[in-house]
Amino acid sequence: MAIQKTKIELKKACAFSLALILISGVIYVSLEPALIKAAATANDSVNVNLTVDPTIAINSPADVSMSPNITGTGTSTGSTTWTVTTNSNLGWKLEVNASTTPAMTSGANNFANYTEGTTGTPDAWLIAAAASEFGFGATGT
Repeated sequence: MAIQKTKIELKKACAFSLALILISGVIYVSLEPALIKAAATANDSVNVNLTVDPTIAINSPADVSMSPNITGTGTSTGSTTWTVTTNSNLGWKLEVNASTTPAMTSGANNFANYTEGTTGTPDAWLIAAAASEFGFGATGT
């Protein structure tokens, strides 16, 4: 009987120990992040360099139609718009030139190119009454 009583006491002690171990494990796992905190922090500076190459885009406008038709004397005008975009700090420069000389030619018919008062200097467009000349100019920002 003493052996049986000892076995029962031993089983109770094992069960109590196992329960105590399980409860202690659950408590430790739930409290561990609060008990152990990182004591050190680190800051690190990082320099990042990025080169953005300059780009430019330009649309291709339609051909210009002159109006009104000239029959004898008069003035005919036309216009178009180019849209230029760029990310360059230096900006952009658009130059326009004709592919023929004189610029406005159709078979044997043509207009002489406009003659500037001072080459390369903007001026008022003045053409003699008996003359016919063609020119173009640009405005914009």
